[in-house]
Amino acid sequence: MPTAARQHHPHRLTAAVLSAIGASALPVAPAAANVVVLPSASRPADSQIYRVIVPTERQSPTVEVQLRVPDDVGFVLVETPPAGWVGHVLRVGDRTAEIHWIGQGIPPDGYAEFRFLARNPVRSGDIKWPVVQTYANGEVERWIGPPGSENAASRTRLADDVVPQDVVAVNGDPTATAAAASAAAPSAPAPPRAHDGGGRDPMTRVLALVALALGAAALLTAVDARRRGAGGPR
Repeated sequence: MPTAARQHHPHRLTAAVLSAIGASALPVAPAAANVVVLPSASRPADSQIYRVIVPTERQSPTVEVQLRVPDDVGFVLVETPPAGWVGHVLRVGDRTAEIHWIGQGIPPDGYAEFRFLARNPVRSGDIKWPVVQTYANGEVERWIGPPGSENAASRTRLADDVVPQDVVAVNGDPTATAAAASAAAPSAPAPPRAHDGGGRDPMTRVLALVALALGAAALLTAVDARRRGAGGPR
C-alpha cells in the first residue's frame, strides 16, 4: 500500500527534492569577524598598551563596545578614543571591571581601533578578553566563547620569552622599552642608559678613578719635591 501511494503521487517526491535543493541554495549570511585584542602575546607583569580592533560586518553600525577586564589585570588607563567616541571605565571596589566605548557608530564594512594601558598579571598563561558589541539596530554580538568557536573571545598569551612590544616604562625604568628596541634592531649598538655614567661599565669607572687618584698623588709629590729644592742651598 505505501508503494502504491508513492506511485500514484510522484509529484510529492519531486516537490520534496526541489524544496530541499531550494533550501540548500539559499544564501548564507557570512559570520561576523571577531573583535581582536592585540598583542596576542605579552610578558607577565609588563605595563602593556593593548589595541582593540572592532570591525562591523553587519548592515547596522556598531555603537557600543564593552570589554570585560579580568580580575588579575590591574592599573587600567583608557586612551582618548577616536573622534565621535567616548571611553570610560566601570570600577568595582578598587579595580577596573569593564571598559565601555560609546560613539556615533562604526559603519558597515568598516572598523575602529581603541587602546588602553594595563598591567599584566604576574603569571604565565592566557588572558581572556570578553567583548560585547552592540549595533544601532539593537542587535548584540557577544565575543565570549572558547578558542575555535564562532564567537571566540580574543586572548593574550603571557610568557617570559615573549619579545615585548608597545610596553611602557615602569617607574622610569626603560628596561622593557630598550629590550623591545634591541629586539627590533639587534645589530644596532644599545644606547647608553642615563644612570650608568655615559655607557661605561662599573669596572671601567673604577679603573678611571684609580688612575685619577694615582695621577693626583704623583703631581703632589712632584710639587712637594720642587718646593723642597727651591728652599735648599743654592
